[in-house]
Amino acid sequence: MITKEQKQVMISELAEDIRGASSLYFVNFTGMTVAQDKAFRAELRTKGVSMKVAKNTLILRALDEVGGYEIEEKKLFGQTGIIFGAEDPIAPAKIIRQFFDKGQKPALKVAVIEGQLFDGSQLKEVSELPTREDLLSLIHI
Repeated sequence: MITKEQKQVMISELAEDIRGASSLYFVNFTGMTVAQDKAFRAELRTKGVSMKVAKNTLILRALDEVGGYEIEEKKLFGQTGIIFGAEDPIAPAKIIRQFFDKGQKPALKVAVIEGQLFDGSQLKEVSELPTREDLLSLIHI
């Protein structure tokens, strides 16, 4: 059993990751095989993105600690993985959609991209937004 002190450490670590992220994606990875999970996490790492799994109550406490996030408690149900966007806030959406299109997993619960909240049903729209690289390629200096 996890002690109260261990939970507080986990909340602090999650809060630190949240503060450093350009975007947050909350996914349900239930039903993914170990091989699918490993492939998914490897693809995330190629874009400099990380994912952590935590209890929903700890995630909500970390969001409260950071402040500024209005995610309904009912959106975080079951197993939840948090994907922390790095330099490119849209890159995780493209990876989630790529894997979701193959086998309906992982499923996006909710995303927060640069302060804007997106419902899980908006994965297609979010993944079609231009990436940072796409935008930079449009600028001709």
